[in-house]
Amino acid sequence: MHIAALSAADANATNNNIQNGTLTLSDLTFKIPEGFTAVENDQDNSHPGDAEHMDGNAVDTEVSADYRNNNGEKLDIHVGSKTNSKIETINLPNAQKKTIAGKDGYYWTEMDDGRTEYNFEYLQDGKIVKIETHNEDVINQVIS
Repeated sequence: MHIAALSAADANATNNNIQNGTLTLSDLTFKIPEGFTAVENDQDNSHPGDAEHMDGNAVDTEVSADYRNNNGEKLDIHVGSKTNSKIETINLPNAQKKTIAGKDGYYWTEMDDGRTEYNFEYLQDGKIVKIETHNEDVINQVIS
């Protein structure tokens, strides 16, 4: 897997920026709740024979933005570009079908450094979106 930190110039190339509390990541918009600040942005690109993966789903590219608040809660947003995506293709073991903020997707929890992590994956505009957070209510706030 190839991971590269993004510079300001790279952020423009991947259409990843934040204005007035709204993040644009790979042409999709997300609302960043007050109190969260950016800690990292990444872009992974697949190369022939070496596809990137989001929870077992092959994607052509993946961009992500990670945020933290003063309580140490995380908010990580990942967007993977994939052709011919159908919601059933992202069904994950132990995930349940759920609609959050009008998006049909899959929801599950897992432990992350001793804290419950809430995960939600859905498709939008042919892209796989994954939101990870320590606060379940944040998922609803993020989806625009």
